[in-house]
Amino acid sequence: MSLSRKFKAAVLSIGQLLLIPTIYLVYTNPPTAVWLFFTLVLSYKFGVFGWVLGQHRYFTHKQFKVSPFMEKCLMFWAVMGTWQSPIEWVESHHHHHKNSDTENDVHSSKYLGWRNWFFFFHKTDTMKPSISVLRMAKSPWHQFFLNFKYGIIFGYAFICYYLFGIMGLTYGWLVPTSYAMLSQIVIVMNHKNGEPKNSFLIDLFTLGEGRHKDHHNNPKDYSKDKFIKPVINLIRVV
Repeated sequence: MSLSRKFKAAVLSIGQLLLIPTIYLVYTNPPTAVWLFFTLVLSYKFGVFGWVLGQHRYFTHKQFKVSPFMEKCLMFWAVMGTWQSPIEWVESHHHHHKNSDTENDVHSSKYLGWRNWFFFFHKTDTMKPSISVLRMAKSPWHQFFLNFKYGIIFGYAFICYYLFGIMGLTYGWLVPTSYAMLSQIVIVMNHKNGEPKNSFLIDLFTLGEGRHKDHHNNPKDYSKDKFIKPVINLIRVV
């Protein structure tokens, strides 16, 4: 793993480990009804608009089209929810689909075991950019989110704390981040005995990604994804 990839993987693992102080802060600073509402909305933005709709369904598999403005919004939420730019996330996921559950898979529970729970151990050295990724790299907006993602993430966290103190940091950033990170790893681990699985409970937890086996069989299809199909129909353009 190159130094750059090691650094990025370490940062992603830090994002995962934020779940620990998040649990403590939620316990010591329980939310009011207002903060609970906002953290649920932001968790949906980070998790569903960020990685499910943005990184996964739109940027990677191009299941639908959106307006230029909505595309920029998805870029922002994608970075906030995954701590990766669309260029990086798409590169990894294309590699996963191409090499699913083989020794070359970037994240395979069959070959990595418990290590697959952590981004740091994912096998990113053998990844090569697809044609789609190379096209994305020509976009100034994609380059912006690639180069300034950490400034966006931690700048947002600082603003939450500066404006609203520990409650803002906890419920405006930490809880939504922890949910989005855990949601991604739950899907990564939803491969058993060398193949992807469908799971209603995971569909419920991720609000849209439980039909994992069906997705691998037909990555372009979202017609049976009951949690995200109405949202896609709302934001897409024909």
